[in-house]
Amino acid sequence: MPCASACVLLALAFSACVFAGCAAIKSAINKEVAKGKDKIGIGSGGSRPSVAAPVDEAPFAEFRWLYGDGFNGSPAVIDGAEIANLVMHPRRLTFDWLTDMSVWGFPNPDHAEVACLFIKRSDGIWVGGKFDWVRNSNGLRELHHLWPPDSGQIYRNWGGLDWSQVPNPCEVAFVVVEGNRNRRSNVISGTWRR
Repeated sequence: MPCASACVLLALAFSACVFAGCAAIKSAINKEVAKGKDKIGIGSGGSRPSVAAPVDEAPFAEFRWLYGDGFNGSPAVIDGAEIANLVMHPRRLTFDWLTDMSVWGFPNPDHAEVACLFIKRSDGIWVGGKFDWVRNSNGLRELHHLWPPDSGQIYRNWGGLDWSQVPNPCEVAFVVVEGNRNRRSNVISGTWRR
């Protein structure tokens, strides 16, 4: 029995130390959390600091919506969806969704909205418009609606673009616009060598 009593006492002593230590640790954590709340204004009627809004890498207001079956996304305002890392290949582009269109209420990975591309001509004017649809689940778009370099043909919704006014390589900008023209992602940019 003396061994059993000693084990029980040892267990009780250990539990008391752990509990006291946990209480001390919890108290220290609570003090640090309170300090952090004071620094950012939470708990005293303040609000959380705003998260940095996505930034445009090209001047959206200067885009001329000349191509893309009459779609004009100029009324759209930047609102939540964020894209990054535009990489232009001769026949396609790739990008990353940092925040996809689920912030617009479209959580379905197959939901599609409007993919828009703008090209900076030799005279410094940005021209372009809708060229395809884009999904939450896909950061790759083929460029066959624009101009397939291997055929020299201009396809349907970008007919009329005078490619002699477009340097090679050229600056490009990509943006995703909601079909009703209310919201858009940030604009990302890159260089396209055709």
